Amino acid sequence: MNILESFIIQEKDELLRRVPKIPSHFNNGSITSAAFKPKPNEDGLSVDLLRLTTIDFFINDPNKYLAAEIIAGDAIKEGCECIHDPLPDNHAHALIKGITKQIARKLSAICKVIDLV
Repeated sequence: MNILESFIIQEKDELLRRVPKIPSHFNNGSITSAAFKPKPNEDGLSVDLLRLTTIDFFINDPNKYLAAEIIAGDAIKEGCECIHDPLPDNHAHALIKGITKQIARKLSAICKVIDLV
């Protein structure tokens, strides 16, 4: 298989969202929905497929970032589409398409926080 070929994201797959350690992304120790809102220039919420990376590589700088882990099925259940979107320098890259404010709130409430510090 060519390294740039796409994988089908399964409902059981774990998706990682890199979250900067800044006040707008936290409230009382929990990640806020701001961490799950796509940037205006993105075609969906940028995440990485955990089975194609490692937590250490994904977080990169644990003093600046942590990871929010969600299960793809939770996003799919809300009507989102999860697609593998490999980049030349990041084969694990994926997108969650169709995120609304309400879905961002739900994902922030159920995500697992992974902090390496």
